[in-house]
Amino acid sequence: MQHIKTPLMLMLALTLAFSQSHAQKKNKNQDTEPRKAPEMPMENGQIVYAGVQKTSGKQAVLYKKAKDWFNGFYKNVTQVIKEDDEDKGSITGQSRFKINNYDEKTGTKSDAGLVQYTIVVTCKDGEYSYRIDKINWKKQSYYGIETWLDTEGQYYTVRFIDYLEQTDEYLKNLEESLKSAMGQ
Repeated sequence: MQHIKTPLMLMLALTLAFSQSHAQKKNKNQDTEPRKAPEMPMENGQIVYAGVQKTSGKQAVLYKKAKDWFNGFYKNVTQVIKEDDEDKGSITGQSRFKINNYDEKTGTKSDAGLVQYTIVVTCKDGEYSYRIDKINWKKQSYYGIETWLDTEGQYYTVRFIDYLEQTDEYLKNLEESLKSAMGQ
């Protein structure tokens, strides 16, 4: 029995030593290298995702692709589309998505609220453009997510970095989905 306990005790001691060493190293890195917000596209002090894409097709064909994308991307498209002008080739929508708080200790997540935004897709012969702006944390009054970048702000918390990462990931996925649907 003693023979079995020795390797087991040795393995337990090594595991404990490694986990303590790893925890100290992680804490040391956290102290010296604070997390930074992702690089996000800025325009006049506002976070804006925008682009103009050259593609083949007439305005009517591109408009139909954009409309099909809206219908496929959003669950309740009638609540999202605010303006739909087929003659101008333009669709304007307002939508939102959930963001979460993550607790690294327990591995759980909880609701942190909603981020809402406006998206405009405009189609012309041979090109389309998109613009995602007015990105804000849904509150009783307008709360632009640019506030999350102000690390000196009165209400700043490191959770804002998580919120910015989630927002950046969601909007980049939206961009890629749109480009794919439009033939890019």
